[in-house]
Amino acid sequence: RGLLPYEQAQEAVFCGRGRLIATLAGTLAQAGLVMVTGASGAGKTSLLQAGLMPALARGVQVPGSSSWLRIAMKAGTRPLAELADRLAQLDDRDPAVIRKGLADAPGDAHLLISEIIQGAGAARLVLVVDQFEEIFAATGQDGARERASFIDALCAAATRPAGPRGEPPALVVIAVRGDYWDRCAAYPGLVRAMQQDQVVVGPMTDADLRQVITGPAQASGLTVEPDLVEAILADLRSATD
Repeated sequence: RGLLPYEQAQEAVFCGRGRLIATLAGTLAQAGLVMVTGASGAGKTSLLQAGLMPALARGVQVPGSSSWLRIAMKAGTRPLAELADRLAQLDDRDPAVIRKGLADAPGDAHLLISEIIQGAGAARLVLVVDQFEEIFAATGQDGARERASFIDALCAAATRPAGPRGEPPALVVIAVRGDYWDRCAAYPGLVRAMQQDQVVVGPMTDADLRQVITGPAQASGLTVEPDLVEAILADLRSATD
């Protein structure tokens, strides 16, 4: 796909990140709020879309996740409005009303989201926020307020219990470029996840790269000659030296 990220439809040919997917899913199950970081172009979007989301849909890594609701969104410069639109689709509500509720009382987002997912007949929600750095593009007081409210709402949804099960209604994954790490650290609600519950998308090992080279061929019933694999790996090493 060149520089395009892998989407959920390309799960079968998204190879080489199996261990990282398992790490991310396990961290999410334990923590509830996870920060995924790495350089621009490291593969964060592909990891979330073609790795984590299909794994949760199958319920392989996180027990019970196959029946949970799942939202994948880009942060954008109006993240509250985007989140409200996505939540409204789950329970046929007015997105403007949801947005107002989130803006007026972001610390109560766990109550609102719990009500919405119960109305949709689900137990929990997985909320993936990609390109989180976009929220810092909004300027002025309005942008700062929306940014702070959005972050407070995410943290409340992922950490405050609500509903009949007495657990936070959402599991939240935030993907942000590494060069925005310092800006995220200005928000106390994100600091704990940054310190304890972060997953770094770094360079692949040779074993991972072999899977990237041979996996898509195997998915199509083909094989790659071992010498060709080694030649490709040698080219990759020379290109990064």
